[in-house]
Amino acid sequence: MLTVLALLERADTLMKNGTREQLDKSILIAIEQLIQKAFIKFQESDCDNTIFLYYFQDIIDIVAALTSTEGFDRTDTVTKDLIVNKIHECLGMFYLEVGKYYTSTHSFDYNYRLNPLLQRVVDNCIHNGYYFGKV
Repeated sequence: MLTVLALLERADTLMKNGTREQLDKSILIAIEQLIQKAFIKFQESDCDNTIFLYYFQDIIDIVAALTSTEGFDRTDTVTKDLIVNKIHECLGMFYLEVGKYYTSTHSFDYNYRLNPLLQRVVDNCIHNGYYFGKV
């Protein structure tokens, strides 16, 4: 689950959030590959919330359709916003899912290198009203 989250965060960093800069074809291809890896890793996990499979597939389909269009060079503002919103929505829900998953399974191998990622999980869960055992 943490690998999936890390892949989603990496895709999010490529989105050039908060700027008017559009996404080049090469960046979209990199985002598509990251989301495909997240899709595969999620299927391998024992999480049973299948809503994320739809999010992943939706993002992959949009990016694949764009990059396969002949003459496509970069996104327009509307398309970039669509992709950014889908990734942000998925990422926001996934932070919460990861928090719930690890508090319900209690199966987690601690690694100090994960501290920043774990802190973001805790911060997002608390921000969304999940206090690790109480909703």
